[in-house]
Amino acid sequence: MAVRRASSSHLGSFIRDAVKQFNDIATLRRIDALNEMTALYKKYQQELSWIGGNLNQVVKRYNAQQKAGVDDDFGRSAAQLTAALETAPYYAVCVTPAIHHTMGGLSVNTSTQVLKADGTPIPGLYAAGEVTGGLHGANRLGGNGVADIVVNGRLAGVAAARMFARLDS
Repeated sequence: MAVRRASSSHLGSFIRDAVKQFNDIATLRRIDALNEMTALYKKYQQELSWIGGNLNQVVKRYNAQQKAGVDDDFGRSAAQLTAALETAPYYAVCVTPAIHHTMGGLSVNTSTQVLKADGTPIPGLYAAGEVTGGLHGANRLGGNGVADIVVNGRLAGVAAARMFARLDS
């Protein structure tokens, strides 16, 4: 469950549309006081247990860290502590954590050979999919990871099979 203060000056059309969508499917709740959240989400009591049932205390700690520019809990930089959570309304939405796609990893060439820091291939080492990095630049379009996995997985498999065939002969 995520809690974030929403300010109209920070909400672009994309975020406003997302807020409307979450509200329409009844997963978004407006909260005028933080202590209302635990009552609203009784069925999530176990998931909320990490805060010890006291969201006000957690938010107070976050606000102090945000003002100091130091996050002792999660190691975020001052730039990532963008706003204090001091003024209602707040909005809460239920979310489920999931791994979507990694954007970093081993460097590979077009033959899927893993590269050393100097850019030369490591003999016999091939990689594809989530362990590789740089194929999509700094971002990627959703769904492109599937093509990456299938195409480069096949290329790596064929290259490794050819290498072993040469070693056997």
